[in-house]
Amino acid sequence: MRVEDVFDDLDRLISARERSPIFEYETGYICCVEQGEDMGFHIHAAFFFNGAGVRKDCLKARQIGELWEQITRGQGYFHSSNDDKERYGDKCGIGTFKRADPQALHKVCEAMHYLTEDGQHLRIKPAGARAFRTGFIRREG
Repeated sequence: MRVEDVFDDLDRLISARERSPIFEYETGYICCVEQGEDMGFHIHAAFFFNGAGVRKDCLKARQIGELWEQITRGQGYFHSSNDDKERYGDKCGIGTFKRADPQALHKVCEAMHYLTEDGQHLRIKPAGARAFRTGFIRREG
C-alpha cells in the first residue's frame, strides 16, 4: 500500500464525520498516521463523543471501524481497544467518563500518549500531509 493511499483514506474518514450519523454526537478527534517495522502504515485514532447521546462505546467504536473498512474498500482493518478495556484495570482511559472528573481526565490523557508511540514515526509522507491531526465539529444551537 502506498502512503498516499493511507492519507487519502484518512481524509475520507475525516470528511465522513460531517455527514455520517455515526458521528452525530462527536465532539472531537485525534489521529496519527504511523509506520511500524512489522505493521507498516497504520493509524491510531480516538474519537470523543457527548455521553448524553452515546452510551455504548464498544458499539460506537465498531461502527467507526466498519466505516473504515468501507472507506478502505476492505484494504484496511481496525482494532478497537474499547473491546478489551478491562485489561487496563484502574488505568483505563477508554469508555465513558464524567467531564468534571480530574482522575478520569488524567487517564484519558495517558491513553492518548499511545497515539504517538516512539519508533513508529513515518519515514516517508506526501508533501503537505499532516501525520498528526486533531479536530472538532462545530454544532449549531
